[in-house]
Amino acid sequence: FDMGWRGTLLILSLVYFWARHHHPVYLVDFAVFDPPQNWKLSHKELMECMRRQACFTEESLAFMSRILNKSGTGPATAWPPGIVRCLNNETKLTADQTVEAARQESETVICAVVQQILDRTQIKSTEIDILIVNCSLFSPTPSLCAMIMSKFNMRFDVMSYNISGMGCSASLIAIEMAQSILRSYPSKIALVVSTENLTQNLYHGNERS
Repeated sequence: FDMGWRGTLLILSLVYFWARHHHPVYLVDFAVFDPPQNWKLSHKELMECMRRQACFTEESLAFMSRILNKSGTGPATAWPPGIVRCLNNETKLTADQTVEAARQESETVICAVVQQILDRTQIKSTEIDILIVNCSLFSPTPSLCAMIMSKFNMRFDVMSYNISGMGCSASLIAIEMAQSILRSYPSKIALVVSTENLTQNLYHGNERS
């Protein structure tokens, strides 16, 4: 009886150990988007861009200028083409807030960083097993995951997840999701893309929150 009790305790201990055991998950590499020079604006150029939107009062523009000077942003902060296009022509166009312009912003940013990470790690796009994209403010159809899979000719059976509407916490949620999935599917490769979209989200009103 004593040996049976000890054997049962040993088996239960092993079961408990394996239940609590987590497969290690490693970060192989990461990449960040380096915007082209024509996306970068000085504070003066940005204020001119806001003025050319033709919707802000002088009071609002003065308020923006004060906030901008205290924001800690540098003289080459990047803004997407849909917003800065008013500085590149004489037609006095305002911001392009169409879905197509927003999709073009996302495509430019996402494809650049995905290509960069694939080049640096020497991982082929067909070797990606899990794809997670988080973008809080832009959730188009077809999805951003679908765009990446199409652009990089990924396998049709990739486990893909789009996270939207989760605010600034979405990046951490995406990393935690990748970690959880990888622990269930060891030896798989996950690609996490964390981004945001500004094209459709420039506030054109004068009410301060």
